[in-house]
Amino acid sequence: MVMTSVSRDELLSAMAENRRAFLSFLERRVGHRETAEDLLQEAFARSLDRVPLEPEGSVTAWFYRVLRNGVIDHYRRRGASERALASLQKELDEAPLEPTPDERDAVCHCVRRLSET
Repeated sequence: MVMTSVSRDELLSAMAENRRAFLSFLERRVGHRETAEDLLQEAFARSLDRVPLEPEGSVTAWFYRVLRNGVIDHYRRRGASERALASLQKELDEAPLEPTPDERDAVCHCVRRLSET
């Protein structure tokens, strides 16, 4: 069996033919169609510069690996965002309700400057 390299056109064709399956794959893993669409577009964009030199059947399997990595990255980013929001919430919960005199003066000064513009 002779292995031929895959051109960019062949990659685009394979991606277009399998778009619905790729989208379904992502949607099952992230739970939202909009998020799945975003991840698919990101994966398409990242993949165009990395055409594998493999037969077309392997291109589809390769692209599923790209999609799996995209899902993992999505959950990592989401986890980092959730941790940052939790930290901010904790900070806000622990902050005094009244600003310090210095904070109040700084805010009043900023508002006064903005109101002049």
